[in-house]
Amino acid sequence: MPIKCRKCGGPHFTMKCGKTPTISKLNDNYTTYKVKIMNMPIDITYDNLQYMLKDWGDINKFYINKFDKYECSNVILHYSNKEQAEYFVNNVNNTDLNYKTLKVFLV
Repeated sequence: MPIKCRKCGGPHFTMKCGKTPTISKLNDNYTTYKVKIMNMPIDITYDNLQYMLKDWGDINKFYINKFDKYECSNVILHYSNKEQAEYFVNNVNNTDLNYKTLKVFLV
């Protein structure tokens, strides 16, 4: 999944863009399917996550929530395709990553 700026469409994160945003009307039928990944390693970075997720379908955006108290991170993925989201959940749930078992489910 290549990075795509929401303001200009360039190959960078939106927050790094220097261009002014263009206003466009979203389709009223626009639906996203959220997938939550729990128990990610605390040291996961956006670059690492993007590299790991590049072959798992068209992910619109993702967020990393870090919790120092529990020494783990949660990740929220936004899919526009329900089948891709379900495929990801079915294949990644209960897999190990850096000695932690990932819990993955649709939100």
